Amino acid sequence: MLQVIVRAIRERELLAFVYGSLTRVAEPYAVGESVTGNNVLWAFQLSAEHLAVHHGISHYPVLGSIGLGYEWDVFELSQMSNLHTVGKHFISERYGYKRNNKHMTTIFAQV
Repeated sequence: MLQVIVRAIRERELLAFVYGSLTRVAEPYAVGESVTGNNVLWAFQLSAEHLAVHHGISHYPVLGSIGLGYEWDVFELSQMSNLHTVGKHFISERYGYKRNNKHMTTIFAQV
């Protein structure tokens, strides 16, 4: 799993995964060990509507509380399942992205 995330970060490729029983699609920005000792992914989560319109991805459900919006979130790798790349890439960095996330004691990879 970690290798897939690191490669997706380096190649700026969207990830899809199940977390909290919902399918999530996100732009991965950093992966590392959190201050609490868990391996985590810091990502910008996208809505299904955004994916359908801008990336031609229409088979993902609406993302629970995300609805029509977007948001930054942290995901514990141990709670993720069915992780895979989507085959779509992002180019520019999202507003709010800062390198060297202060909530990570060790960073394995970052945009």
